[in-house]
Amino acid sequence: MSDIAPLPWDTLARYRLIEILALWEGRVASSQLGRAFDIGRQQAQKVLKQYRELAPGNLVYDESRKGFIPADDFSPSFSRGRVEEYLHLLGSDHQLDCPFAGLGLGAADTDAGFIEQAQANDLLVNVYTINGEDDMQMLLDWGRECPLQ
Repeated sequence: MSDIAPLPWDTLARYRLIEILALWEGRVASSQLGRAFDIGRQQAQKVLKQYRELAPGNLVYDESRKGFIPADDFSPSFSRGRVEEYLHLLGSDHQLDCPFAGLGLGAADTDAGFIEQAQANDLLVNVYTINGEDDMQMLLDWGRECPLQ
């Protein structure tokens, strides 16, 4: 991921989804963002435009597919570019036709600031892959309020 200045949580989540869809489905369109985040077409188009300004050259518009495809030299700026991110999206309760209400992530993918920002935006945080008691206590100290499921 890049060293871009911190962004509001909802903006970061939208940019991450753009990258995940572009990389693993080969196309991202404003309609997908609209369904995922319960935003209108114009807002979704604005999000795509802002993403392209922050990650220039990552996406190319493909008229025949009516959406953006990853450029040949696509390099993730807001995601890690790992298939696990896409698989998590596919297996989550909040698929692309529902607004995001929470996060599920591995302990290695987070820190106290990340959890604080997510909770400030009323997102539920579910942390998976906790390998030891010290990691569990650290997450509890960071504000992880509900037990593992």
